[in-house]
Amino acid sequence: MSRALSLTLLLLTALILAGCGSGEGDGISGEQIANAAETSAKYKGVRVEMTMTTRVPGYVGAVTTSASGAFDNRSHRGRMTVDMTDLRREAAAGLSGAEKRQAEKRLGPPDDWRGEEIVDLTHGRLIAYMRVPFFSRVIRSSKPWIKYDFQRLGEQAGIDFGQLTQLGGGNPAAAIDYLRAVSGKVETKGHEDVRGVETTHYHVTIDFEKYPNLVPSERRPAMRKTIDRLIELTGTKTVPSDVWIGDDQLVRKMRYAYTMRLLDQNTGRRQPRELDFTMELYDFGATVDAAIPPDSQVFDLAAVLDESH
Repeated sequence: MSRALSLTLLLLTALILAGCGSGEGDGISGEQIANAAETSAKYKGVRVEMTMTTRVPGYVGAVTTSASGAFDNRSHRGRMTVDMTDLRREAAAGLSGAEKRQAEKRLGPPDDWRGEEIVDLTHGRLIAYMRVPFFSRVIRSSKPWIKYDFQRLGEQAGIDFGQLTQLGGGNPAAAIDYLRAVSGKVETKGHEDVRGVETTHYHVTIDFEKYPNLVPSERRPAMRKTIDRLIELTGTKTVPSDVWIGDDQLVRKMRYAYTMRLLDQNTGRRQPRELDFTMELYDFGATVDAAIPPDSQVFDLAAVLDESH
């Protein structure tokens, strides 16, 4: 599998995983933060805009990807436009002369790195369909859509993505569900405007080990196993996070910025990878059109994964 495609899988997986002064907490508790997360998840649809920046060993600088669209918490589907042009830039970083020209030709124009993504968790299984011209060309497919079955990817790493995505509608916007696992002091950072809505900015710590106790009892053993494996692979138990909540008790913005220490199962060593993820939520109650592409237009990436093992 190409280096660019491998990095894309990492970036996509990270998608299904997150002031003005400073003060003590002004009396707000972790429970109130959790209540805001639950209130936000009750709406049928919501529009989101996400930006993720990551630094990966072997690359000169940071890679930023962005996406915007809408998710339906009842149908468990969402549609987004994606921009991976920064990944294209990084793929050619450090090259010059003829080597750079050859790389530019192979990578294609920037527009080939922009496209659409449809996320489907109807059956509790995280599946993404992407229409990005460059990736169709890499796998030599005449079909415009590529199917990424994250359950398959997770099984290879010992992670059950179904467990991690079922709550709160099971879409990337449901990352706010992790706010139910806030631990320790809630710090008030100030008041800020987010897309025309007055919000209060809080700094919190999300405790992954606490999360399995918040799911229905029949799912706790499986969730505990999944979280334990996630902690083992990332070397991360807690994540510092920022959340912006409006007076209507809706989560309007979230940000995770931390360093994972991913376990290389071949060497047994850990490699640091910095992740900075920001998501804004707006237009609660939005109508979402996220029809699944017909099979005739879809290439299942499982074929490539099988060939690479």
